[in-house]
Amino acid sequence: MKYFENMSDEAKVWIYTAGRALLDVEVKQLNESLQAFATRWESHGKNLNSAAAVQYDRFLVFMVDKGGQGKACGRAIDNSIRFIQELENEFGIEFLNRMLLPFEKNGKVEVCHKDELGDKLASGLIHDNTIVFNTMVKTKYEYLYEFKIPYAKSWFSLVLT
Repeated sequence: MKYFENMSDEAKVWIYTAGRALLDVEVKQLNESLQAFATRWESHGKNLNSAAAVQYDRFLVFMVDKGGQGKACGRAIDNSIRFIQELENEFGIEFLNRMLLPFEKNGKVEVCHKDELGDKLASGLIHDNTIVFNTMVKTKYEYLYEFKIPYAKSWFSLVLT
């Protein structure tokens, strides 16, 4: 959390899941790119109080503090999506697929596509108590306390099973 310690609990959060595990060298390069983006991220011509970093070696996490310069406008959010698309092209890693379910297995983050979920549930690899990562959290507070939750409480279990 060192990248986000100066953000308020109300800071807006966006989380994007890598389609595969990231290598250490990729995490380092991505963090450099993310930090550079965050320092120049603007809304209505004003720098946002923002931070961005790789977390758990699998997620791109962006935060914008609603205080200070205000919230990110639609154009600012569009710029972040274009930036992520550039990262996808540069690194050959998928980040914008919202149908990936990140879950914890043996202390590591794994992902499965929603189409594979039925098989994972049937085999017992994923069950009600499996820890999944709630990439739909909206604030830093939710990120701190509701990012890792049991599958049974996840949106995937409510919508897809």
